[in-house]
Amino acid sequence: MLDVTPANKKTRQEFWAYKEDVEAAMVGCYNGLQTAMKRFFAWSEVRGEIIQINTVVPNLTNDWLDNQGLFEMNQQSIDEKNNFAKWNDVYGAINRINTVIKFAPVAQKNDETFSIKELNYYIGECKTLRALCYFYLARTFYQFPYITVAAESDQQNYQISPIDGKQAMDSIINDLLSAETLVRKNFDTLANVTDDIKLAYNKGRVSLPVVCAILTDVYLTNNQYDKAVAYANKVDLYGTYQLLPGSQWFTIFSPGNSDEGIFELQYSSPYNQGDFAKWFSNYNGGTNWFGNRFNRNTQTYKYWEGDDYKNISTFDIRGANATYVINSKTTIWKWAGKVVGGDQNNARGGDSWDAHYIFYRYSDILLMKAEALNQLGQSDAAAGFLLAIRQRAGYRDKSISYGSKDNLEDMILDERARELAFEGKRWFDLVRIAKRRNDYTVIAKRIADFNATPMDQTAWYAKVSDPLSWYIPIFYTELELNKYLKQNPFYQQ
Repeated sequence: MLDVTPANKKTRQEFWAYKEDVEAAMVGCYNGLQTAMKRFFAWSEVRGEIIQINTVVPNLTNDWLDNQGLFEMNQQSIDEKNNFAKWNDVYGAINRINTVIKFAPVAQKNDETFSIKELNYYIGECKTLRALCYFYLARTFYQFPYITVAAESDQQNYQISPIDGKQAMDSIINDLLSAETLVRKNFDTLANVTDDIKLAYNKGRVSLPVVCAILTDVYLTNNQYDKAVAYANKVDLYGTYQLLPGSQWFTIFSPGNSDEGIFELQYSSPYNQGDFAKWFSNYNGGTNWFGNRFNRNTQTYKYWEGDDYKNISTFDIRGANATYVINSKTTIWKWAGKVVGGDQNNARGGDSWDAHYIFYRYSDILLMKAEALNQLGQSDAAAGFLLAIRQRAGYRDKSISYGSKDNLEDMILDERARELAFEGKRWFDLVRIAKRRNDYTVIAKRIADFNATPMDQTAWYAKVSDPLSWYIPIFYTELELNKYLKQNPFYQQ
């Protein structure tokens, strides 16, 4: 009797019988991405200067109830036992993706209604999601395994030699270029679904503009500026995105799926609500772990209210009661609120903790394009895109004076702070510029300004002076499980 399949179980061969099985598995890939998303946010934002950890409540049994690890990351005091150095959620998502890539062709052969074109759509989606996962890993870890084979049993060989970020970027680009030839342009032609469902698919599933948005980011990170500009242009070519007027800026986050959104991880109440937004709220059951850091040296919220932002009208529409709440400056209203204004009565709660996680939106693409154009010697054109973002926020001047290429790059970097705060961008932005200039002070000056009194600045500069410190350590159990892994040398000191 031991070789009899239980009545409520399907064998692998039985599961991959129809295209509906592939669709169900594809949905599972996005569910895996939802789990990995919190990891992505911690890696890409928490070490930056803007974010502040409001409370320290260690819980060693549940990573997501333990913000001791987040606090240590925020203070640049990470070690190999930090729970947020784990990467298992990301590799879990990658394994789901690899499984679809392997077995979707089996279903296509079994189901005569399942066309090769439809199969390619799924393979393209999977390659894009896999590339996105590895793009996060490549910017977070010094070395890591690059796995493209599905784990089919507990006997899978996990003794895999790691690769470094440069090697990974080549594979990431290859996956994305392949996906570019496979994915749908959009989901507008889906049959027998409502317009709301089509909108959720166009914003929440991989299509051609999503591939181009990720390639823009990858090429910019890889210092391939001409290609970054080309793919930013392709986002315009294949999509219908626009900068919303300033009066509608908050609708990017609530209700989401706006004309500015390109790729948003979908949550919907009551079926798949998520709890990401709770991290930023002290209302209605929020945990309020993250707040907007007070700048200790200018005595101001530098990026929105500081003296460095000249000629603003009366305020930046993205600042007080839009990104943060002016009377507390700890609640992050961008995620905690349902409408602009910061009024507690309009805070998320109950069945409204369903904020989408936005991987890419149009203003992000324009600022990346500006950054790349500036590196290509087209600084006036770059300043034009920067001006468009600023004017949307209330900036009244008709032009931007920047002086030098580096000055303009700093202005773009600061604008990304204002526009994209708490969206999982900041740490990677700082590292990208610091690498390009070979200058750790790009990071050090900003985190010291926001964290340290003048007497303590030297210590904060030292924390990030070694470029290897910009990566986090491999979690200690991974080193025990895979003999080929070696710890980042910075954390061996």
